[in-house]
Amino acid sequence: METLEAFVCWNFVMDALVCAAAALACGREKGSACIVAAGLGTVYAAAARVFPGMAAWPFAALAGAVMALIAVRPRSLAVALRAIGALYAAGLFAGGAQLLLGQKGSPVIGAAAAALAGLGMDLWLVRSRRMRLHTWDVQLVLRTGSGCVRFRALVDTGNRLHEPISGLPVMIVEENALRRVLPTGFDAGRTLAELPPGWRMVAYGVLGSAGRMPCFRPEGLMVCSDGRWLSAPDIWVAVYPGRIPGQIQALAPTVIGTVRPAQGALRAIKQRA
Repeated sequence: METLEAFVCWNFVMDALVCAAAALACGREKGSACIVAAGLGTVYAAAARVFPGMAAWPFAALAGAVMALIAVRPRSLAVALRAIGALYAAGLFAGGAQLLLGQKGSPVIGAAAAALAGLGMDLWLVRSRRMRLHTWDVQLVLRTGSGCVRFRALVDTGNRLHEPISGLPVMIVEENALRRVLPTGFDAGRTLAELPPGWRMVAYGVLGSAGRMPCFRPEGLMVCSDGRWLSAPDIWVAVYPGRIPGQIQALAPTVIGTVRPAQGALRAIKQRA
């Protein structure tokens, strides 16, 4: 008979894997959120074992949706639906694989079909989410509540900055390139206590110097590749008070090289740029 410890460990590992699949399909890379979601899923599985009525499909579907939302933290309904679909697909694959490997007497064809269907759907979601840029020198349009700016950036493999609380990557942009969308009287040399609400400080050791830069999260960010405008993953933008050598105005993290097709947001950004 399966022990409680083995049951908890197995469920936690499987829940962590399906949450990671949902996060990957949505371009999120925050491991701690997946761990929290997996913990919630494990608690639900244990409760369903004690109270069999909780194992009914409406409760299981609701638990899966909540896990997906925690793991991905979507900012739109479309991303939320993608996350839930990816988690269900990963769960279908995991359940089918488990039947094939461990449950005697289960229908082999049905289990194999479930595993392949779940895997195929997850691969399709990841593939449709990610498109690779063909150049390291890109044009970007950044939008905030104050307006839009357009500038050139270099996708820099050496830029490994991350915002310490969210864990999201950080793009370094010259202060002059962002002047139109920065708060009135903004000074990049301010301390954290003097920054506008929602701003953070991030430490850096690049560009021939070291220090701390204020950073913010833009409302929208678009990348131009081969004449197509693509929507960039979620990142933070750090305001660099000096000048970046060369003809570029920003050093982008490698995640900018992973983008998805833009939809209605592009029209709004272009109208304001």
